[in-house]
Amino acid sequence: MKKVMVGNVLVIFVSLAMVQALASPPSIGIATAKGSFRVDDSYVAGNATLFEGAAVETGVNSGELNLSKTRVTIGADTRSRVFVDRLILDRGKVQWAGTGFRALVGELQVVGADGTSKALVSRNGETIQVASISGTVNVLSSNGEMVMAVAAGNAYAFEADPQGASPGSAPKDKAKQASNAKHAGLSTAAKTWITIGSLGAAGGTAATIAYRETRSR
Repeated sequence: MKKVMVGNVLVIFVSLAMVQALASPPSIGIATAKGSFRVDDSYVAGNATLFEGAAVETGVNSGELNLSKTRVTIGADTRSRVFVDRLILDRGKVQWAGTGFRALVGELQVVGADGTSKALVSRNGETIQVASISGTVNVLSSNGEMVMAVAAGNAYAFEADPQGASPGSAPKDKAKQASNAKHAGLSTAAKTWITIGSLGAAGGTAATIAYRETRSR
């Protein structure tokens, strides 16, 4: 009788453990940083297990996201929401290599073009900077259209349209904007460029680009 009861108890424990394992979301990786940082608004020290959609925020120290698809370096004072194959950057700076991961920053997507690609992306308010440390880094619109291919050693800063136009609005100066779009190697259906000005950067080329997304007709 006792053996039967012990066996039943073991079956119950095993069943509960299996149910709990199935109910728990799978881990997508580990976040590490010196000192403390925040994961989903809770302070942690040293490292923390990450789950899909986790909000990670660093303080005075940088950190790393060791994900199943890639390893991402995150700068100090950086806030992002992390998924297994992408990251939504709210502020700060991130760096990663390869093609299996992308950063979503405002209305832009940044992804490596091939295995040699190494991207560095930062966001400060509405200004987004994209640099290629090696290989080619592609900048795409929110719907996946090519905006710009950033070659190794180059950096570009993207800023919101100073005229305050919303996505889908019609260009005010079609001739000027078509000329700028052509100069940037883009189709006007993908992006309308308002201004392009040289900034200059050590080791490469930099430009600041104000943009307004438009719809093709």
